Amino acid sequence: MTSAHLAKWLLTIRDLSPTRRSDSVASSIASRSSDPISTWKGAASAVSTGAPPPSHSTAGTLPRWTNSSFVERMNEIRPPREPIRQALFQRSLEQALQLSPGYSKVAVLIIRWDESIDDFNERHTKEIARLQKIFVDQYGYMCKVHSIQNFRNPQVDLNRAILNHIFEHDGPNNLLIFYYTGHGDHSGENGLELSANQNFTNISANHKPTAFWNRAEEPICHDMEGDALSILDCCMASTAGMKRRNGALRAYQLLAASAAGAPTCGPGVDSFTTALCESLIELLKEAGSGTFYITQLVEKINTKRRLQACLLWDRLRAFRYTVRLGRLEQCHYSGDSFPNADPEQSSLLLRFSFKTCDLEDDQIKRLAEKLSYACHDAKILLRRIDWVQMTTVDHDAERNLRIYQNDDLPNDGLIRISERRAVERRFLDFYQATKTIIVAQRIIKAFRRRQAERNRLTWHMVSMSVLYELKSVTILEIIALTLTYGLMYVRDERTGQVMWGLMVAWMLTWGPCKALMLPASRHRRNHVR
Repeated sequence: MTSAHLAKWLLTIRDLSPTRRSDSVASSIASRSSDPISTWKGAASAVSTGAPPPSHSTAGTLPRWTNSSFVERMNEIRPPREPIRQALFQRSLEQALQLSPGYSKVAVLIIRWDESIDDFNERHTKEIARLQKIFVDQYGYMCKVHSIQNFRNPQVDLNRAILNHIFEHDGPNNLLIFYYTGHGDHSGENGLELSANQNFTNISANHKPTAFWNRAEEPICHDMEGDALSILDCCMASTAGMKRRNGALRAYQLLAASAAGAPTCGPGVDSFTTALCESLIELLKEAGSGTFYITQLVEKINTKRRLQACLLWDRLRAFRYTVRLGRLEQCHYSGDSFPNADPEQSSLLLRFSFKTCDLEDDQIKRLAEKLSYACHDAKILLRRIDWVQMTTVDHDAERNLRIYQNDDLPNDGLIRISERRAVERRFLDFYQATKTIIVAQRIIKAFRRRQAERNRLTWHMVSMSVLYELKSVTILEIIALTLTYGLMYVRDERTGQVMWGLMVAWMLTWGPCKALMLPASRHRRNHVR
């Protein structure tokens, strides 16, 4: 499939669905849909971000992919096995080391805008009530709802709510969850801008109902002792996770409902919060009395929102330690049973090279048990062992996709890349999404460069036709000109351009000289006769 066929196929998908994006933004997307470059860019953005491609949009709406065969193929995709391996290893290790399977305390702070200024006040209220009931009744967490008002500075109100939540519930063995629902937008260097309403003129108050998440999360990144999880259900939520921070040996992860440049569905059946509530209920039943990793929650949500995948960001980037969720038991373990009871003094990183592509469940369990026994036999004072990541070598991807240091692709690399793999929807985590976004951007650049070269080809053909009209171009000259242009078009542009210029100059000079010499040669022949 070529890029032109792909763009034509994307333009045939015209089903629409409402989102949180404003009318002005939707109209601008609709105006760009007629441009093939914008169409290809929208398709690449949809692949990397999980958002629908921006084609045939109307005011207040964005398109949704509804091709039945495409959706059926996505339903056949199996979720990644890495979260399952990670959870299985940690559960077996905790049993062997007799560690607590969770946290001693989990507190949730739900942040929203006041109902008087919220665009989706009733629907947000319904979703928040359901989420709060799940956290309190089924998980046993402490949960509080805070409404941001604009009678005072909303930024100060948001900062105060987060600081109070940290002050009341932070601890080395605790987990704090921060959940936000509302509007979101990218605001340059300020990061993610939160807002209550997109029409500020109708709101009567002293301050504009906006606040910046990156400013409010500073205490979460720098001042907390325990683990933290932020959940942002807003447009362009991944903007908050773009800038990384190197922090302490604890976990702070951010679950974003959308990519940095993509919208998300408003409250309702297709919203991120609805998928979050359903996934929390299902994973709790599957885990039973145990815990599950946040990566499993991401995969579960993405199976319900296949065309608008959520992304998980590691904000501290110390190492890939993952937050876990589960039912908070009333009878807590002793303080020494928690892995964070004693501070970490050192760590060891090992790399195992296997002869197989995957490990069976029994092998993972035995590996966890034997590692704990080996540390005990070696008289090593062990705090914990974390399953970081297991990767599989993809030889096909290495052959088909070549990454260049100059952030570009060769001209002939556009067709050689597997376009089916670039457009096919997948279950995305942070690293896969980042890689897909980079590939999509490079494909766009290669596509634009190919169009620019085709424009140059048009001028070359015009010049050839002019020379042909002068009756001074022979068949041999046309063949030579074609060969030199082919050399330029394939790879060596500089050499091809030089040779092509010399050939054109030779033909322009040789043609008139040939025409001037023709009468003289005829005169000599007549004189001889």
